[in-house]
Amino acid sequence: MTFDHVLPTGQKVQFGGVEDVGVMRPNRVFVDWQSDLGARQLWYDGASVTITDPSTPFYAAASRPRRLPTASATSRACGFDLVLDHSEPVNE
Repeated sequence: MTFDHVLPTGQKVQFGGVEDVGVMRPNRVFVDWQSDLGARQLWYDGASVTITDPSTPFYAAASRPRRLPTASATSRACGFDLVLDHSEPVNE
């Protein structure tokens, strides 16, 4: 995947990344995200979501409701895009 960042001068800089996603419905997710800007890993076990930067000893964890769309929304709020295959409809 690619994504753009717009500099204050208006110039666009394009970055690339790879995202591997494993989903076990109804409520388990693992994401390994690698990009030009770094790496992140996300686990969702049905009760909590944990996000880590493998290059540091730090992580963040929070309790969340038991639905995947909520975990996806939570990851976006943390600045991490959780991209799921939407070939099957998901109800928010």
